[in-house]
Amino acid sequence: SKYGYKVVESNSSMGRFNPFSVKAGMKFIKPSPANALEVGIDFFKHNFLAHPCDQAAILAELKAMPEGVRKVIEQKLRVFYQKNSSMEKSGDKMHLGMERVNALDIAYVLRQTIQIVFGATIYWVWTNPDHGTALPERLPILAFDQQAVDAPLDMGKVATL
Repeated sequence: SKYGYKVVESNSSMGRFNPFSVKAGMKFIKPSPANALEVGIDFFKHNFLAHPCDQAAILAELKAMPEGVRKVIEQKLRVFYQKNSSMEKSGDKMHLGMERVNALDIAYVLRQTIQIVFGATIYWVWTNPDHGTALPERLPILAFDQQAVDAPLDMGKVATL
């Protein structure tokens, strides 16, 4: 590779749904469940009747609640989100705490909470088959269509392109 890396790591939450990494020759590493999976399932089970992955149903359930009950449940949702969100505890948000979270739209808070509870980052590793080999500065993109993704670059095929 241009930068001399032997191994490249990728992580993606969408890797389960769009297997771009597999198509690029990366090897899958079995993921761990989300850190908040168990507590999140308990949270949703104790506060909602709808399936915890069904954002529309939960929002409809919230809307149908009496105002006082809805406010209490929304605040519980905001507290759960802030407590379990690494995003809310980093960068310029880290000192804002509940002040920022309380100002967020409840649909956003719910969507992010579902992601925290059910999202699992998928890790992929790719080993460069050309590591240590001198390669031309530029290659036609078709050169990579003429061989397996985990095979060293066949310079003979490149010359014919």
